[in-house]
Amino acid sequence: MYIEVDKQRIYLNHCPFLCYGGSYDDTWQLFGHVHTRMNNTGKDAPRLSMLLPIQYDVGVDNNDFTPVSFAQVKAIIGKQIEQSRKGEQ
Repeated sequence: MYIEVDKQRIYLNHCPFLCYGGSYDDTWQLFGHVHTRMNNTGKDAPRLSMLLPIQYDVGVDNNDFTPVSFAQVKAIIGKQIEQSRKGEQ
């Protein structure tokens, strides 16, 4: 499902996809299914190393077993993008 929040297009999916419509046009992807913990550690973390910085695991085990607000996701994805750009330099 695609939604838009504060002019940000977001693709919601149960599982993370490496390629999805909009992945090269700054459409975020929010997903669950995988078993990670805070800061992308945990059982499935190594398999997620290829994700784009505009993707984020909103599953409860990755977020202290609490819902994540849009503001939190925006800050997290912003940080991921910044770290990705630093890694490219």
